[in-house]
Amino acid sequence: MLLTAIAFGLRQATDMLESRPVSATVAVQEPPPTSRSAVLRALDPAMTIVSRDGVALSVRPMRRSDGPALAEAVAGLSERSRYRRFMAPKPSLSRREVATLTDVDHHAREALVAVDPHTGAWVAVARYATFPDDPRTADVAVTVADAWQGRGVGSALLELIVDRAAQEGIAALRATTLAENRPAIRLLHRLGFATTGLEHDALELARAV
Repeated sequence: MLLTAIAFGLRQATDMLESRPVSATVAVQEPPPTSRSAVLRALDPAMTIVSRDGVALSVRPMRRSDGPALAEAVAGLSERSRYRRFMAPKPSLSRREVATLTDVDHHAREALVAVDPHTGAWVAVARYATFPDDPRTADVAVTVADAWQGRGVGSALLELIVDRAAQEGIAALRATTLAENRPAIRLLHRLGFATTGLEHDALELARAV
């Protein structure tokens, strides 16, 4: 499960993890309370995405029990991909980091996993998470397995996480990624993000939902 370079991470999650991820942010309207069961009903359990070459992948919400699979996926990243994901050296995730990244409530924090239904292997992960001090804003991230790069998986899964964010009242998205991470920048531009600024080696992008 090698997750790779078309990846941008969670700025706020990175702060919590004491690393700098390539990140994306999402502006949020305060939505009415939503039960976990209602959220999971809204997310079709049979949901799929299809790669450009016609391979169907199943999509499901991340679970807290996914920690071992997530840790394995990050450990399997190439050094370059991990650097692009976290914007800092990150050989592996600590237990605390795994707990943070799997702490999803399907409202303020959501993550979707694309899975190869034939092997059960993780193909991609997309997520968003609101800022504790600004409930109208949240980060967005996506990471795609090397073998699936350039096959439309990142775009398709990111579109689904944007839809989930909209269901929870999110009104706009912002993203931050390494300025040299051209695959992530191209992906974000394809999905309607516009560049809004550059600070050191980090490029800022934004779009409305």
